[in-house]
Amino acid sequence: MKKHILKLATLSALMIVIASGCKKELVKDVSQDRFEDEIENAARIADAEISPDDIIADENSELFEIENEGINPNYFVDETDFEDADVEEGVAGSGKSMKAKRKRIAAKSFIHCLRKLDLEKKQVLKVKLLLGKYRDCKSSSVKRARALYSKIRAPYIAKYKRLVYSYKNGKITKKELVKSVYSLRVSFAKDLRKAQIKEKLHVAFKNCYKKMLRELHGVLNTKQWTKFVACVK
Repeated sequence: MKKHILKLATLSALMIVIASGCKKELVKDVSQDRFEDEIENAARIADAEISPDDIIADENSELFEIENEGINPNYFVDETDFEDADVEEGVAGSGKSMKAKRKRIAAKSFIHCLRKLDLEKKQVLKVKLLLGKYRDCKSSSVKRARALYSKIRAPYIAKYKRLVYSYKNGKITKKELVKSVYSLRVSFAKDLRKAQIKEKLHVAFKNCYKKMLRELHGVLNTKQWTKFVACVK
């Protein structure tokens, strides 16, 4: 009888241990699933359709371009964007203009969400380090994107310069210039969409972005991570 009771007690204890282990495993699975969902949601970047109105045309500098080569600002972020810089808009092509461009990237990307987190000094250093790694990860994709963009843009720059030259030399009116430049914008936007720069490089960009987000999760505390994920949606 005693042996029978002992066997039952042992079996009950074993069942409790197994049940406890299953419960812990279930909690772990649910927690992991929630984390994966958070990463996917944070990495879900909505790319706006390229529009002719997005293309910048400046008569003085003969500039004809679309900011960030038509790629989402989140994919152009590097560690320098995490530093606050009080920079005004500058002349196209100047160092001041480049700093202003980096400032706009920071404002339109996940960087502005990071700046809201009140990070400690150690966290700031770690964030800059992982942003540097993020830059390195996507560097080859950025080079390919920019090379393709430059190839498509080159003939349009030549056409735009000819139009500006004609206007400045009185061969065409301001109205004719504006009309012709808009036609160039429409064609340029169409060619960029046709080239599918974003689509071709999206997987490589997103993989680097998700890798960076996973590392960022390890740097932030629970409250900071929750706030960051809510911000980047």
